Amino acid sequence: MSDQSRAIAATVLGAVGGAVVGYLLFTDRGRALRRELETAIEGTTAEFNSLRSSVQNTGDLASEAWKLLNEAVGEVSAEPPRLERTRQTAPF
Repeated sequence: MSDQSRAIAATVLGAVGGAVVGYLLFTDRGRALRRELETAIEGTTAEFNSLRSSVQNTGDLASEAWKLLNEAVGEVSAEPPRLERTRQTAPF
């Protein structure tokens, strides 16, 4: 790819990006679309947070079950390997 082709591609991409941003910021339909997208993204984020919480709870439950099973069998010292919890506040 030559320098001229790269310059043309960059110009076209910049123009398309500018047109999209202009549409989303300066037109009524663009603002409405932007609000719908923001609502959808917030909903998706909430669902991912709920899924993460469910996975953590399932891991905690499995760990407790493993501990109870070891106690019932008499192997108190054998602990299953535990994944360390991270303290992530928000994904975005």
